[in-house]
Amino acid sequence: MGIHRASTASGDGLQPMRDRHSGVRLWVNPRALLTERDVAASELAMTPDGEPAVILTLSDSGREVLAELTRQSLMQPLAIVLDGELRLAPVVREPVRDGRVALTGFDSLDEAEALVRGWGPR
Repeated sequence: MGIHRASTASGDGLQPMRDRHSGVRLWVNPRALLTERDVAASELAMTPDGEPAVILTLSDSGREVLAELTRQSLMQPLAIVLDGELRLAPVVREPVRDGRVALTGFDSLDEAEALVRGWGPR
């Protein structure tokens, strides 16, 4: 599991992947910048629309990496890769400085619950 830099355009060293929800093709850096080791806590939540969400709280070092990553990736997608599959590709709208991330767009509550279990602290 990991959070990777991604681009809507191809580039050297990037691998093509398709977002399973939108079908959009992205080019993803194979090196994860954040992994489950950077997660201090994960919890299941529900959006106001009743959709499942996962709230990740990162460790201090993970928070610093995420702040810099999101600062450099404004209006670009980030790739959340699970088991070698691009599962979510949120577009960064603003830097995330507090180390908390809400992920949405899951196919089911079971999928979100599995992510919470997988991203739990080690």
